[in-house]
Amino acid sequence: MLGSRHDRRQKRRNGRWILGERKAWAPRMPVFPPHPVTLASTVVTVKALVGFACLALLSACAHDLELMKMEEQVNGYGSAIRWNLFKKAAGYLDPPPVPAPDWKALAETKVTAYSPQYREVLPSGKAMTQTVEIRYIPPCAVVEKSLIDQQRWRFDEDGNRWVLESGLPEFNQTLARTQRTP
Repeated sequence: MLGSRHDRRQKRRNGRWILGERKAWAPRMPVFPPHPVTLASTVVTVKALVGFACLALLSACAHDLELMKMEEQVNGYGSAIRWNLFKKAAGYLDPPPVPAPDWKALAETKVTAYSPQYREVLPSGKAMTQTVEIRYIPPCAVVEKSLIDQQRWRFDEDGNRWVLESGLPEFNQTLARTQRTP
C-alpha cells in the first residue's frame, strides 16, 4: 500500500512547503529580539521608556502648571466672594483698594450666586479677563439683584501669583458695568 491515497496525503503534510519551512527563494525573516532577553536588558529598556515619558510630560506640562495656578487663584477669589468673605477676597487685589471698602455694608450683602460667564487668556499668558455674573441681596432688601463684573487679572512675577487689578465688585450699582477704572 505504498502508493495509496493516504500515503500521498501524509507526504504532502510532512512536505517542506506544507510545514512552512523556508524555500530557497523566500527571504529570511529576522528573529525578534536579535539578542537573548535577560532581566537586566528588560529593566534598562523599561527605565529608558519611563524616563522618556517623564521628560515628555514635564516639558508638556510647564504651560499647564501656569494655567493651574491661574485656575486656583481665580477659583479661590470666586469662592471668597460667593461665601461673603470679602476681606479674604481683598487679599487677591493688587493694588489694595483705596479707600478701604465699607466692610460692614459688604458683610450685610448676601451673595447668592457667582457664575463665571466668559474667560479669555491673552496670548502672552500673563493676563486674563473674565466676565462674572454675581447675584446678591443688598442690605435691608428682599429682592435679589445681579451685576456683571468685568475682571482683569495679571500674573505678578514678584509674588509668583495671579492678582486682580479691577477691584472688588460694586454691589451698590444695579446696572451692569462694562469696565472699571483701575
